[in-house]
Amino acid sequence: MKAAYRKPIQYFLLIFLLADLGYSFWQYLNFPIDEDLARIVVPDVYYQKVLADPLGISIWQTGEGHQASNRFAAHYSIWAYFRVAPSALQFVLSPIDSLYWSAALFKLLVQLLLLSQLSRYALSIIRAGPLEKLAGLALFLPFFQSMGYQHVFGIIDPSITYTFFYAWPLSLLLVFYWPFYQHWAKLPHRGMGPLRFLFSLFLAFFLPFSSPLAAPIMLLIAALYFFTQARFLARYGFRQKAWSELLAKEKGTLFIFIFSSTVAVYAYLLGSYNTENFTADALNIGSRYSLMGQGLWRHLTAKLAYPLLLGLLLVNSLILRKAQVDYSLSILRKMVPYFIVGILLYLVLLPWGGYRSYRPEIVRRDTLLPVLLCLLLWLSWTSLLVVRTLKAERRKGYLTVLVSILLIFTLADGPNAQLNQCEHQGLQFLAKATESPATLPVDCPVLAWAPYEEASHSKWNAYFLYQLGITKGVILYRNPK
Repeated sequence: MKAAYRKPIQYFLLIFLLADLGYSFWQYLNFPIDEDLARIVVPDVYYQKVLADPLGISIWQTGEGHQASNRFAAHYSIWAYFRVAPSALQFVLSPIDSLYWSAALFKLLVQLLLLSQLSRYALSIIRAGPLEKLAGLALFLPFFQSMGYQHVFGIIDPSITYTFFYAWPLSLLLVFYWPFYQHWAKLPHRGMGPLRFLFSLFLAFFLPFSSPLAAPIMLLIAALYFFTQARFLARYGFRQKAWSELLAKEKGTLFIFIFSSTVAVYAYLLGSYNTENFTADALNIGSRYSLMGQGLWRHLTAKLAYPLLLGLLLVNSLILRKAQVDYSLSILRKMVPYFIVGILLYLVLLPWGGYRSYRPEIVRRDTLLPVLLCLLLWLSWTSLLVVRTLKAERRKGYLTVLVSILLIFTLADGPNAQLNQCEHQGLQFLAKATESPATLPVDCPVLAWAPYEEASHSKWNAYFLYQLGITKGVILYRNPK
């Protein structure tokens, strides 16, 4: 590209990034607050157990499980954040606005962390200047869907609680694996210093207790890693020299992976005592696989999102198939089998995680998020290499197609200005209420999944609103009949 064009394109990409992030923040502000948030922050009698017993010691002593038995890190993160953020924001915002801003700011923080990590992995295979770095960020932005394709392609969940349980831990997983990826891909790096080693240990302990997906993903990646090392040893007949060479190169990595796998196995076993798994509507494993097949088909066909993504991946693969092998392309081809095997194993194991009535097809935007992030990384790597490989004329045609697809995603993500307007009116009414129980003037969920017919159902929300300073007391409420 001519130097004269680089600066204007950089400015355009920078404006696009800032505008898109600002638009995302505005969308996050307009989402309602889910019911689980209050129960975790107060907390209710069920979630007090996981907050009081992080490692589930009482479960092993009594044999009795409780809700979210292996998810202390996620619950504590939510509890700590919403005990601090709204209070801090109330210096400049009203109590009601502080709640919505706290949720929106955290979602934006997670989006920024995901963007930075995804682009760092994507750009690792090329020599990236300022223009390439901005282009790498811009490549991922349209896939953050708050409306449009959100139901099948959502990365940041409309629910703030689900954001803490899915997008947030997965962004930290990308942080956790970065130094190991650098080592594996032979990228220039400073090695595993003491601070990075301690931080990796912390994440290895924190992440398995942060999400229903983190521990299985860590075990899956560890299995692929140990399989690779076993192949290396087998190549030399498991001789002493091979062991010595392996320990010399992989000692720190082996320790972290063994430690993280041990913690992940413990968290997984602890999760078997999660009382949320023992529901009357639980299905057998055969039924779950059948439902997952239906869910995958619906995700692939209901919207344009996955066909566009997979179609572009196919085009990129066909273009690169005959490309001359260089360092970047060899790294990509080395990674592709791991991506394919990892995605397939993840999907095969997913139904074993249990059945939830609110996730009737097993797969949903949240459980498919690891697959989506893998596909986006794969897309970014192949797209960057295609742009670098094609000659000028063909490159213009390819960029036109790529930008057109990104534009489709961008335009599909429409506004959501009215989504929490009704809930906001309900909170304003409760802020002025003096008697409990109160009957709301609106017939929509207020900090709930569905409207409350009985005021007793709002107990934990009432405590939460009082803690935030939104209400003058513990005001129970119900929707009009």
